Amino acid sequence: MFGHTHLPMTFIQTESGAVNYSEAPEIELRENCRYLVNVGSVGQPRDGDPRASFGILDTAERRVTILRESYDILSAQRRIIEQGLPAVLAERLAYGS
Repeated sequence: MFGHTHLPMTFIQTESGAVNYSEAPEIELRENCRYLVNVGSVGQPRDGDPRASFGILDTAERRVTILRESYDILSAQRRIIEQGLPAVLAERLAYGS
């Protein structure tokens, strides 16, 4: 699992070597497959969904779940501006882009 690329997605390499791509929020982890799970970004999501994006790996159930959570975007925008960061960073929070 990794993040910070801002786009939640999973790449799955099957036993035959084929690579598949999924944007499903829940992935069942099968034997003999390899997974690259990008959980997205808690801040600055860029997939059109402004909610924070994060993942949970359940090793007992062999499942990865990508979750979304709303947060106080206006407060985050205000703090970005107060810190003197570029306004575009604050603006994009509202759109998830």
